[in-house]
Amino acid sequence: MKYFLPELLDKINDFDVSLEMREKAYKMLDNNDKEYYDYFQTIKKFFTKTFLNIYYKEHGFHDYSIENIKFEKETKNYKSKFYVIIHLKKREKTYFLVYKNVKSFEINFNLSEYIDFGDYMYDEFYKENSLWTHNILCRYGCGEIKITCEKIVIKKALD
Repeated sequence: MKYFLPELLDKINDFDVSLEMREKAYKMLDNNDKEYYDYFQTIKKFFTKTFLNIYYKEHGFHDYSIENIKFEKETKNYKSKFYVIIHLKKREKTYFLVYKNVKSFEINFNLSEYIDFGDYMYDEFYKENSLWTHNILCRYGCGEIKITCEKIVIKKALD
C-alpha cells in the first residue's frame, strides 16, 4: 500500500499512545486518502463503466468476506498465462474479481489474527504502462494481497 498505510491505522487504534500521536496519524491518513483520491481520478478512465459502477455501488467491497482465492494457469504452445480469481461475498451479494494475464501475485496472511468479519478492508489500484497493480489490505493484522496483471474484471455471481 502506498497511501493507506497499515501502520497509520495501527496508531489510530492504539490507545497506548498519546491522543496527540493518534490525531497526527489520523491527519496523515486523511491526507494520504486525499492524495489517493486525486491519483485515482487520473486512472479511472482506464476502467470500464461496468467495473466502476459495481465498484462504487459496493463501496470498494469494504467489509466483504474473501471466500476463496483461485490461481489458474492456461497453457498454449508451451506459453502460459496466469489468472487469479478472488471470490467476495457480503450477505446475499457475491462477486468475483478476475485478474487476467497475471505477472505477479503476492499474498501474506497471518491466520492466527484472523477474525471473520469482512476480510476486505481497503484497496488501491496503480496503473503503470499496460499493467495494473491492485493492493488489498485485509482485516487488521490479517494481511495483504498484491496482484500485478494486464486486466482486472468484476463479475457478479449468477443467482
